[in-house]
Amino acid sequence: MSNCKKYARSIFLQGVLASKERLKNNAPKKLSKFHRKYHQILSDNKIDPVAFATQFVIQNNEIDFFLFGVETKSQLEHLLDIDSNYEFSEKLINPILEKISINLIDPRKWS
Repeated sequence: MSNCKKYARSIFLQGVLASKERLKNNAPKKLSKFHRKYHQILSDNKIDPVAFATQFVIQNNEIDFFLFGVETKSQLEHLLDIDSNYEFSEKLINPILEKISINLIDPRKWS
């Protein structure tokens, strides 16, 4: 299976990781709680959420390719401006990973 390629899709979790805006009222409570903590950690460290999510998949050796969606030209330009060589420390990544469960990273399980 060494020739298998691994793809990550929806690297922004349907926009949850990219948007600082509050989630809709009908969002699952665990997802809303994660969203608040995630953005608080990034805000405390002065890190752009789009850059962090993008760098996370770039740094992940388990992912060969990733997909992302954009709604505007400026969103695409922002993604293209991200420094793909910047690495976030485990000190920053670990508190975020500790808050994620499989039910949060699979939008099909958000009901």
